[in-house]
Amino acid sequence: MKMIAFILDKMGISQRNLANFVGTAQSLISRSEAATRNIPPDANLQLINIYTLLSKLPPPSSAKPTTEEKKQAQQQAEWCLAQRHPLQKQLSTMQTHYQQADTMLQFLNAYTTQHTPLNDKKQRWVDEQRYQAEKKLAANGWLAQQQLQLKLALLQYEANWYQQALL
Repeated sequence: MKMIAFILDKMGISQRNLANFVGTAQSLISRSEAATRNIPPDANLQLINIYTLLSKLPPPSSAKPTTEEKKQAQQQAEWCLAQRHPLQKQLSTMQTHYQQADTMLQFLNAYTTQHTPLNDKKQRWVDEQRYQAEKKLAANGWLAQQQLQLKLALLQYEANWYQQALL
């Protein structure tokens, strides 16, 4: 019966709970819903009364935030914005390190072309500086900066979302 499915769906209860309420077995509710068996008349009358009452009820209201939920949302928004500050500093540091490493590589390339041949000591120094600069470039490159910018954008989006939810 569609009536039983409607009741179960609207109330969000199980067949067993409905059967207990109307005073019949869960198997009878199940078979009646599948249209393979009729339920006793007294249980059927109760189901009709429940169905009628549910049909006349106004639509359910939307959830409204409680004062505590509003407070939690505001705290979450503030937390998201607070998390942005160290990440912005980290991004700024990454950009600075990348620029420094790029400048060092340019310097080393220019230096080695002007001063050839280099003695062993200077060559080791140039090689070490080049290695360190390339390591800095790899650690602070485009992808790492993009990942950090994405984290910043997500935190800003989440903070905005919480603030919009409060309106």
